Amino acid sequence: MKRIILAAAPLLALAGATSSTMPEGVPVGSEAPEFTTGQWFNHIGSAPSIASLRGKAILIEFWATW
Repeated sequence: MKRIILAAAPLLALAGATSSTMPEGVPVGSEAPEFTTGQWFNHIGSAPSIASLRGKAILIEFWATW
């Protein structure tokens, strides 16, 4: 039992230390930062900027497959 506790303690300490180094996101309700991307799906024409979409409802979906 003591071996399990001794083995788990450093892992828990490391997990706690790494969680505080996560980058901060954009606060809810604040203005979206300007960004560009090389490809927009379901969009015809040149890539829009965030400034050109001001006042419009937009949905940006981020996903990945593993």
